[in-house]
Amino acid sequence: EDMSKAGIKPSSKVLRFEPVEAPQWLSDRLQIDSGNKVLRVDRLRLGDGEPIAFDTTWLPIFYGQLLDSDQLKFETIYGILEQKYDITITKGCYRMSASLAEPDVADPLQVEPATALFLIDRLSFTIGEKPVYYQKRYYRNDKVMYEMTLERGSGAKGESMPIKEFIPVFTEH
Repeated sequence: EDMSKAGIKPSSKVLRFEPVEAPQWLSDRLQIDSGNKVLRVDRLRLGDGEPIAFDTTWLPIFYGQLLDSDQLKFETIYGILEQKYDITITKGCYRMSASLAEPDVADPLQVEPATALFLIDRLSFTIGEKPVYYQKRYYRNDKVMYEMTLERGSGAKGESMPIKEFIPVFTEH
């Protein structure tokens, strides 16, 4: 969606689409029992055919069974769940950090191993605070940066500034 708004043609290559056993750290995030099956989806995100980001997404099998790998070439998980199944994503919790590219991420992104990447961990929820998916998305720093706008309401002296806008900015290289 963000790429389209920026005039970039988005697409994805699905590199992995399979059920796996959830390790404890993932079970805790998705609020499922350890060892339960989850769908793991690895995708290379492209902008005008060029690698922009690599993501790994894990969904409880209840939600994962609703997806098809072919759909994910041009549609988002978020879009499929909302439009086709009326599963509304009501909230996303983001954690942003820097990460060094491991070989399994560096190769599809066409960067050298240990290249600095921008990592966003996201846990998305539906109604009732139910986790729908957990995702790790690695962005190439030479292709994407994020811009944040904070804004206080009028007369809000001394109060914190809530986020008004958090948007990706795509660069051309």
